[in-house]
Amino acid sequence: TAPGFATSDATDPYIWQEEVEGERAMDWVKAHNATSLGTLPTIGGVGSTSVAGGSFSLTVTQAIPNTSSLYFYGSAPAALPFKQGWLCSASPLVRAPLVQASGSGSAVAPVSLSPALIGQTRHFQWWMRDPANPDGTGTSLSNALSVTFCP
Repeated sequence: TAPGFATSDATDPYIWQEEVEGERAMDWVKAHNATSLGTLPTIGGVGSTSVAGGSFSLTVTQAIPNTSSLYFYGSAPAALPFKQGWLCSASPLVRAPLVQASGSGSAVAPVSLSPALIGQTRHFQWWMRDPANPDGTGTSLSNALSVTFCP
């Protein structure tokens, strides 16, 4: 059980439907989404979300070093139990090609920008292989990032 949680909270797959914020929410995420190395894969974005002049890439840090990973996205957010973690993007999901995480557990992948994206919000998340994950799934997920693209 994560510190500060009653047993029922720590095992409740629908905790995110409550108004949960701050340290309590982060403790829950750490207790349920840590990789086999005890890290929390973290998504980020670099570059410009402007379709006209930008190049935008997604990053992940604290992933499992030297393993396959990819980002995926949906057009709506979600909070659905998925393997050992939480799926934060609603179906239909679009997958990007696989990339290899570096020896430090980071990866970068470009996001294709087109005029059709202007005004659209995408909800991104990383998936990665985690062969030693003690839950037996062989995978891990990052947190999520919502991005609205502009002209």
